[in-house]
Amino acid sequence: MKRFRFRLERVLSLKEQRERLAEKRQQQARARWEEARAECVRIEEELARTAARAMEKLREAAILGTWQSHYEQAARLGELLAAAQRRLAEAEKLLQEANRLRIQLAREVEMLRDLRRKEWQNYQKEAARQQQNKLDELGLQRWLAARSSMHNGE
Repeated sequence: MKRFRFRLERVLSLKEQRERLAEKRQQQARARWEEARAECVRIEEELARTAARAMEKLREAAILGTWQSHYEQAARLGELLAAAQRRLAEAEKLLQEANRLRIQLAREVEMLRDLRRKEWQNYQKEAARQQQNKLDELGLQRWLAARSSMHNGE
């Protein structure tokens, strides 16, 4: 019997390679998302500290006229936060797309692996059937030879 050969082995190899690439892209997208999220948290914390300092110095600022610098710093942080949140939203979209693609490729790879497994099982069954046929044939030949020698010996 011929050796087992999965006819879609090259397709499976290509899909597995694409799955590995998709996993790497997914990891990169997750890293970008985590960086963007961390930046938002950092800016939010800085904004909260600035607001707390501004509240503490509100009376002093009103007297000295430095409230403008606190306002400008808070406004700058607000703009930075809005930009960081936009980057976070974009990173979230990229991560979702990377997740979707990886899941799709993983399903395709698993489907091909299942198909290969079934074909291997069928191959093994066919090989066992052919082996059993050979053994049956050999047994029949021996039985006929033994029977023939018994009849010739009479």
